Amino acid sequence: MANYHHSHSDLFPAAIAEQRWEDLTLADYVVFGYVMQRPDLCQRLIELCLQVPIDHIEYIQREKDVHVFPDAPGVRLDVYVADGTGRVFNVEIQRRDEKYLGQRSRFYQSSICYEMADRTRRKARAEGRRLTWDERYGSLQESYVIFICLFDPFGRGWKRYMFQNLCKSDPGLALNDGTYEVFINATWKPDNCDNGENNVTDEIDPLLSYLIGGYDGDNEFVRMLDEEVRAVISRPEWRKHIMFEYEQWEDLAARIEKESTERGEKIGLERGLEKGEIIGLEKGLEKGTERQRDLTARLADALVASSRTDELLPALHDEATFNKLVSEFGLSV
Repeated sequence: MANYHHSHSDLFPAAIAEQRWEDLTLADYVVFGYVMQRPDLCQRLIELCLQVPIDHIEYIQREKDVHVFPDAPGVRLDVYVADGTGRVFNVEIQRRDEKYLGQRSRFYQSSICYEMADRTRRKARAEGRRLTWDERYGSLQESYVIFICLFDPFGRGWKRYMFQNLCKSDPGLALNDGTYEVFINATWKPDNCDNGENNVTDEIDPLLSYLIGGYDGDNEFVRMLDEEVRAVISRPEWRKHIMFEYEQWEDLAARIEKESTERGEKIGLERGLEKGEIIGLEKGLEKGTERQRDLTARLADALVASSRTDELLPALHDEATFNKLVSEFGLSV
């Protein structure tokens, strides 16, 4: 089992910790979220990812918290926008390959669907009436969850992977539930594989090259993106906000490391004593600490993706709560 130590560096670029702001790029999610507050840039980026025209961006919310239930923790969406037709787009920048990317897109879709339905319900309530059946389900417009990945998420070498619900017996029969999951592979190379889809043009290529730091052309859209990136990272108020958020994560990461180590040593000690052997005690301490750190790291990843980080520290103090969360996310030692 890999010994993975979860820390703030998994969430924040090292450049932030060392205050090398000039090293930050569009591929860093904190910069990406701010740049996508420009409606024209956000609209063009979505058009390139989906290869469809968008009339305009109706509203933009960076890092929107969507709550599936009123009192439940929400899922944080990096960029959450809609167009004039009611279609909704969630765009995420993904630097690191992770095991549950598909499940994460599923969770985002369910959260977005609930938010759509809840918005319609609140509108009807404000008008003093009950929802009709057509309104209840007809309010669920098309929704796109888009991951722009700095790696190939499925290993086919394709530029874009686009999913929708189809019938297994007849792939030509679509469920037409209006949900789409799109994964963009920024590492795509023309000499490695074909597009995977005939309708993915080379218009997106300069953007992909720019994201991985290999573009030196004169594309107008990339030039506009780069100018906005430079403007964002030069703002003192932005740096102050990000450093405050970073310091909070740094403190949390240190507490997680301490709590997980202590809990791992306790489990190792108990298992070693059960064997009644000194060698068992030593191995128990070593394996207990290593495995518990790994399990805690994976649980932390799951909670961060679900915007439920406030649940981690209480779980480290209570074994029943910890085990319940591990079971909920399908993790194991």
